[in-house]
Amino acid sequence: MTDRVFGDPVPDGAPRRPGIGYIWDAQAEEWVFSKARAYYEIRKKRDRLLAETDYTQMPDYIASNPDMTEAWRQYRQALRDFPETCDPQNPVWPEKPQKKKGVE
Repeated sequence: MTDRVFGDPVPDGAPRRPGIGYIWDAQAEEWVFSKARAYYEIRKKRDRLLAETDYTQMPDYIASNPDMTEAWRQYRQALRDFPETCDPQNPVWPEKPQKKKGVE
């Protein structure tokens, strides 16, 4: 695996990456935590989660699911704020609103 933006190429047989934000340091021959890499990965996941919930902000969704409208709005705001408020070494993601019986 080669990481052209962060770190050095990872050699075959290297230990498994310990988590998000870690890059391979060829001189030390170990994974090291990179705050920049962690925030890059956090923002990438956050953007995907926001895109997956875009439909909840459409007028026809709001009209058919008024009970969930505010829950989705709060969840999406928490996602937008997440990179600035999380611990990059141990991100705890906001929870998606739970579907109510008979309503999404």
